[in-house]
This record gives sequence, structure tokens and C-alpha cells, in this order.
Amino acid sequence: MLTFLRDLRYSLRSLRKMPGFTLVALLVLALGIGANTAIFSVVNSVVLRPLPYPAADRLALICLNSEPYTVIGVLSPDFWQPLPSDLFVPWTVAELRAKSRVSHEFGVIGRLIPGVTIAGAQAEVSGIARRIDAQTAGLAGWDVAVVGMKQALFESIRPALLLLLGAVGLVLLLACVNVASLMLARVTGRSREMAIRAALGARRGRLTAQILSESLLLSLMGGALGVYFAVWGVGILSAILPDTLPMTEAGAEILRPAIGVDGRALAFALAISTGCALIFGLFPALFAARADVNVALKAGGRTSSQSLGRAGVWGFLVVGEVALAAMLLAGAGLAMKSFVNLQHVNSGIRPDHVLTFRMRLPTDNLYKSDREQADFYRRVIDKVERIPGIQSAGLTDVLPLGQQNDREYFTIENRPMPAGETLVADFRRVSPRDFDTMGIALLRGRLLSERDGRDAPPVTLIDETLARQYWPNENPIGRRMRLWGVYREVVGVVSQVHHYGLEKQPEPTIYAPYEQMPGKAMALAVRTTMETRTVVKAVKEAVWQVDAGQPVFQVRSMDEYLSLANTAPRISTVLMMVFAGISMLLAALGVHGVVSYGVAQRTREFGLRMALGSTPGQLKAMVIRSGIKTAAIGVLAGMLGAAALARSLRSLLYGVAPLDPEVMAGVGALLLAVALIANYIPARRATRIDPIEALHQE
Repeated sequence: MLTFLRDLRYSLRSLRKMPGFTLVALLVLALGIGANTAIFSVVNSVVLRPLPYPAADRLALICLNSEPYTVIGVLSPDFWQPLPSDLFVPWTVAELRAKSRVSHEFGVIGRLIPGVTIAGAQAEVSGIARRIDAQTAGLAGWDVAVVGMKQALFESIRPALLLLLGAVGLVLLLACVNVASLMLARVTGRSREMAIRAALGARRGRLTAQILSESLLLSLMGGALGVYFAVWGVGILSAILPDTLPMTEAGAEILRPAIGVDGRALAFALAISTGCALIFGLFPALFAARADVNVALKAGGRTSSQSLGRAGVWGFLVVGEVALAAMLLAGAGLAMKSFVNLQHVNSGIRPDHVLTFRMRLPTDNLYKSDREQADFYRRVIDKVERIPGIQSAGLTDVLPLGQQNDREYFTIENRPMPAGETLVADFRRVSPRDFDTMGIALLRGRLLSERDGRDAPPVTLIDETLARQYWPNENPIGRRMRLWGVYREVVGVVSQVHHYGLEKQPEPTIYAPYEQMPGKAMALAVRTTMETRTVVKAVKEAVWQVDAGQPVFQVRSMDEYLSLANTAPRISTVLMMVFAGISMLLAALGVHGVVSYGVAQRTREFGLRMALGSTPGQLKAMVIRSGIKTAAIGVLAGMLGAAALARSLRSLLYGVAPLDPEVMAGVGALLLAVALIANYIPARRATRIDPIEALHQE
């Protein structure tokens, strides 16, 4: 232990003597360790850290398709539960039993008995569901899914987070390779010192331990600085990440857990700092331990064999740097092209200048009947459409891209289904002008109108996806679908909407007049060019003219919903581009360093060549050719590495192949161009060597 502490003190003195080397190495390491710690903190908060409840691993989600209240308690500020809520009210067993069994608006959180698995709970609950299905009309074909709570909440974003963690891991590895190059140069400069110490009796193990202790000290200092960078980076990520995350399959959005650099993240930073010390310190330490003492003690300590050996190791390190940079650039290029493709996807709506408001009617003591609910929303629409500056207004129970969903089973008239098979589609209750407000285009037939009221013949609209799937070569207008036990005539076909995200294929969708199938929870959408604050005030006043006690909440523009749907690919793409840019810079520094070292080692050779008649242009071309050759090998290795990782990227890309030739060619050309620039400066230095002075120095 005392020897180790002496080594650390000696290492600290050595690092102080070379502030330039120390500063560059610390910044490179801090960048790599800090980026890894920041991304790990996100992954830890969302994927790894247990939910903040006792025995959280036994929690499971069971997914089923104006009274005064007295405040009895206030929850602590750090209380977290998945659904965005400000108030919690009790539901008595009697009230729950009074609910219709065909209502699919409930989700259940259950705690499994110790020893019971998710699969066991699923089997038991499915059996209960089948018995209820047999007793209840309208539930045929429905089932209940039991999923681990952590998995249900965050499984959709897990792949993207793990991809980012892998990408930032490559950045850290590249940083280690870069510092290894710097350490090798430092060991080379100290070769005479090492030889003297060995001649005085120091064992090779002691010399190796000294270099590794210096690497450890450097890495721990870089790790400490990296943690500071990580705290700063996590703050930025917390600011740019949305407060909610979509859980589209369950038709909901959940609160994002708080992200922070906790004890687990600090332990991770310490672990990778120690690992980095071994990675970038091992090469120089082993190289120093193998050095020939007799050769190193000769004047200058420089021989062709030693130079060739160091150049070979450095060349290997540079190939690794370029290969890692190529892999990151390929991933970033694919992510960027995928994101650009997403921006050209027609979402099926025109989100500009559309503002939305959510409302939920109290049905325990008011608006108990369907007629009362429909009458309230009809009066609201009438008043909102009279507001000056409102171009159109519509109602829907499910906003496009709004992290909510509803699905219903249906049958088609005169089309019998095989036993055990059912038809299901997304379902929307809408007002007639909702399509104009959202910009959903009519393709065939007619839109809904005011005459499609409660007492009118039942009608529906379908989207082009459903029409193409069930009437591929027929005209669906006039056909009838059985929905909620009633046959409803298809009167129109509208364009498809990417409700689950731009990267996902639209699902078949049915639209029904809200007056014929009322719902207590609806969203009001208005198209206007007025200032947002003015519109919000006017719309709320219109609602309160109908019912002064009716809450209006979650006011958002459709542009916000579209932006939220693009959050994951947008942030992933930006971070991948940042990581790729860092890797390219590090690779450029590595190429420049090895070529500069090669030029310095070959000073006598270049002087001799110039004395024998070589022109500066020939020397410059020789140096650049050598550097480009090394970079080209690295690019080829990186392309092979990208190909090996391509399968993991396939599910995260849209409209681009994992080995897209344009991206791969662009990455190769960019890295070779960077290598050319990095080679040019030391190549010019080689042409300025004075032959007489070079030969005299040797």
C-alpha cells in the first residue's frame, strides 16, 4: 500500500511537469466518462432503477380495454406515480360495481403474492376474463393482459436508450485509445529515464506498476471532472426531455421519472474510470516493460527497430480510433437519414394553427345519460364556433398522436368470420367538423353532417387503411358494419392518420358521430390564427357559459403533439450526431499525432532523401499516402463493425436500410477527408527539414 501511494505521489509530480499533456488527456477522458455517466443516469432512472415502491418487482399492470370533496392529506413532493395526476379521490366498491362491464377505460395496478409469476397471474386472470366474456354481451374476444409494471411503462423507449448507451460507450473506448496514444508518446519520451531506473535495479513489474498508477491517477481525475460534466449534461437532458412519455399501446401517457446522478451513477463513473486506466495504460506499460535497456541508454535512445515498433503500435491504435469513429458516424448518418425520412411522412393531419382542450364530464351526479352528455358538447361547439377568429371547431374522444386510444370489435354484414377470429379497429367519436379542423381529407363518399344526430340512421366513416384491408377491390360506401350491437352504414372514406407515431403504420380506424355514440371525455379542437392566450381565454369562457363548473385542462397545440411524437427519434439523432462529431475529432487528433510522431522519428531519413534529390512534393505525398493508408484500413474495419451491428439498428430506423450505401459511402469519404487534413500539417513539416541539420543531429 505504501508503495502504491508513493507511485501516486510520483505520478502527480510527473503530470504537473507536463501540463499540456495532462490537460488534453483529462479533457478527453472527462468528455468520454462524463457522456457515459450522463446517458447511464438516464438509462438508470428509466430502465434500471426500481420503481419507488416497496417490492416494486411484484407490481403488475392489468390493462382493461361537481360534488365537493374534503382534502384529507398532502403527498410528499417526491411521490411518483405513472399517470399525470394532481388530485386523488376514492372509488368505492359499490361505485365500481355499478360501472358497465363493457367500459374499457380502466387500468389496474396489482401487487403479486410472493412466489407468483407474471405468467401465473396471466393464466388466472385470463380464466376470469373468459368467464366474464361468456356472461356479458359485447365482450366477446376481449382479454386481459398482465405485464410487469416497469416493463409496461418503459419498454417502448428501452431500445433507443440502450442504443445511446452503446454509442456513448464507443466514444469512451475511442477516448481511451486516444489517451493510450498520448501515453505511448509520453513513455517514448521517458524511455531513457526508464532505462536508467531499470539499470539501477528496478524490476520490469515496478516500471509497469508506475505507469499504471499514473494512468489510474489520470483516469480518476478525468472521472471526477467527467462527473461534473455529467451533472451539467443531465441538467440539459432533463430540460429538453418531455415531462411525459407516450405509452401508446395502452392509450395513455406517463410521467417521466426524475433524472439525476445518484449513487449508482457515481459507482458506474468510478468503475469505468478504473477500467479506462487499465485500457489506455496497459499498452504503454507493456511497451515500456519490453524495451531494451542497452539500446535505450545509447545516445538519443533512438534506433530503427524501436521506431518501427512504436510506429506499429501507434498505427494499430489509430486504426482502432478511425474504426470506432466510422461505426459512430455510420450510426449517426443512419439516424439522421431516418429522421429526415420521418419529416417527409404525411401524418394525415394539418397540425398548424390547431389548439386542443380536454374535458371530462362528471357522470356520478351530473350528465348521467348519453343524451345529457351529447347535449353539453353540442352547446359547447355552437358557442365556440361563434367566437370571432375561430375558423372551425371539432370534437373527438381521441386526438391524433395524443397518447390515447380506443379500439372496438366489429363485424361486416354478410361476411361470416371463421370460428375464433374477430375484427378490431381503432375507434373515434367525432363531431362533423372535426375532419375540417384537423385537416383529415375526404377520399370517397361524404363526411358526417349535422343530420347524423342521435335519432338519425346509424352511420360511420372509415379510413383508407380499413377500406383497403377489408374492401380491397370494392367500393365500401353503402356497406354496413355491426358495431356495439347495431348495424351502421359506411358513408365515407377519409385519409389515414399516423396515430401511433410517424414511424409506425396507421391502424384501421372507424369514425362515428359523437351524438350517436356519446362519451363523457372529449377533446375540443379549434383552428385559428389568433394569438394563443386570446383563444384559450375565449374558449374557456364559452365552455363556462354552458357549465360554470366544468374543468378545461391540458391545453396543447397539435404541433406540440406532433413534436412529442418525434421526441425520441429527434433527441436520439441529435445525441448520435454529437457523439459522432466527438469521435471524428478524436480520430483526427489520433491520425495527426501518429503522423507527427512518424515524421519526428524519420527526420534523418527525410534529410537523407532530400540530400539525394527527393523534392518536397514527393516527401509530402509519401507522408500523406502512409497516413491515408492507415485511415483507410480503419474505415474498412469500421464498416465491417457497422455491418455487424446493423441488425440491432433495424427496428429503430425508418425508410433506410441498416447498410445504406449512401450513408456508408459518405462516412468513408468524410473520414478520409478528415484524415487527409490531419496528415497535411505534419507532411508539410517533413518538407521543411534541413538535410544538413538533420544529418548533423543524428
